[in-house]
Amino acid sequence: MSWIKISAINILVLFGLVAILELAWFFYQNNFHDNEQCQLDWVAYNYCPNLKKTQFNLLEDGGDVIEIQVDTIGGRIRPGSESALGTAHRFMIGDSFIQADEMAYENTLYGKWNEMIEGSTYALGYASWNPIQYFDAIKKIGRANSHYYVFLMTNDVNPKYFRSVYGELYTEKKPLFDSMRKLFFYRALRFIVRHIPVSVAHEMSEKSYTSMIETNTFSQIHIDDCGVLSEFKDGVYSEKMYFDYLVFSKSNDCWPELHKKAFDDFVVINNKIQNYVLNELSSEITFVWVGAGWAHLKQNSLGRLSYGFPSNIAITQQGLINEFRNRFPSSSVVNIEQLINDDLSVCIEGCTDKYFYAQDGHWTPYTHSLIFEKLSSLSQLSNKYE
Repeated sequence: MSWIKISAINILVLFGLVAILELAWFFYQNNFHDNEQCQLDWVAYNYCPNLKKTQFNLLEDGGDVIEIQVDTIGGRIRPGSESALGTAHRFMIGDSFIQADEMAYENTLYGKWNEMIEGSTYALGYASWNPIQYFDAIKKIGRANSHYYVFLMTNDVNPKYFRSVYGELYTEKKPLFDSMRKLFFYRALRFIVRHIPVSVAHEMSEKSYTSMIETNTFSQIHIDDCGVLSEFKDGVYSEKMYFDYLVFSKSNDCWPELHKKAFDDFVVINNKIQNYVLNELSSEITFVWVGAGWAHLKQNSLGRLSYGFPSNIAITQQGLINEFRNRFPSSSVVNIEQLINDDLSVCIEGCTDKYFYAQDGHWTPYTHSLIFEKLSSLSQLSNKYE
């Protein structure tokens, strides 16, 4: 058989698979899915208004059954209760770490704040939002004389991630595959990361470049060691999003030009957010850096294998945070990675996956409590809007 016929058959098979996936997803969306996500006129996407649903956690993460209820603009509320949108003076804006659909409302940091002071705190976040959506969310809330907490992480900056600021601004959307990308790719990726068998994840890890990632190579003590990045930059690993995490563990002097450009775009939108909060809303703003489980040893121990990161390494984002502080010298910045490191340093028993769910990779209720204690103590120092 000639190479022309072989190529033609391969192309037909590829298009056939794409068509099957599209039809399967269309059928699922219209017959089984609860249509929890809506396209909206004020933000790219969010929970549908007044949604109620049940969320089942993975068995590796406890298998809990979680009730989710949201208000008219998609902010989580305690099931059966009223929204704090009209009364709050403290607003948590972020992505899936603020969405926190792995746990009951009362276990979230904003749920704990509302237990302490009823109706004082409101949260608005959704998976894969970036600061462009954070700005939309803050403008939608529009409450003056308040305190806004904007939760940031490396994904917001990664140039190879299509949902980062850079990715949203510059990723070319090809019309033929755009619908598949929106309806299938992200969900498929999230499903793989959350549900891939551990044995397969281990095999993937062994075949990846993790043998080149030594225990301390990308931790905080080697933040100025640029040379190690050169071992990756000419290989296929440098084309993957995972490489971005390695880059941003280093100081700005180590970053390739692409990553510096992505960071500059990220800074621009955060400057707009800060100026709007300070000047238009006469309010305060605190930037909170989330961090990932792999910034610490033996956290998110199963899920991180799908990214090619074994559980015995730590990949910091301290280089990124340091440069952010340089660009926002007068801003209030809280580093959750350091908060967890400090707590982990005195942890004696049950430390593995204490701070991040083993498979899912988001904060556990313990970490929400830790962050609540940190932010509430800082809030009591200012006491401006209490």
